[in-house]
Amino acid sequence: MARTEHVPFQQAVPALQGYTLQDVVPVTGKITQITVHFPNGCNALVNVAVFWKNTQILPIAGFLALNDTTPQFFVNTPVQKNDPLIVQINNGDAANAHTVSVVISVEEA
Repeated sequence: MARTEHVPFQQAVPALQGYTLQDVVPVTGKITQITVHFPNGCNALVNVAVFWKNTQILPIAGFLALNDTTPQFFVNTPVQKNDPLIVQINNGDAANAHTVSVVISVEEA
């Protein structure tokens, strides 16, 4: 059975600010799943995009913005060890900071 590695990202984003977080793929294989947690109160004011190298993989274009949910997205993106993984989080809420979490699951080849 193939081993699955998880690459976690989490960032508290102050009101009206954004962050770009970066890590690397831990093993050669494929990205199989991306889980994004939007806490209650985000109210679609906080948006997220996930990139592998220079290719946006979630969503295909634009940003994902939700509230009080933790959806799992199943993907099939071949990757090499040490490829860059990038998560962009923007907070459009003028009054509140929000902490969004993203977990990228990579199945080893």
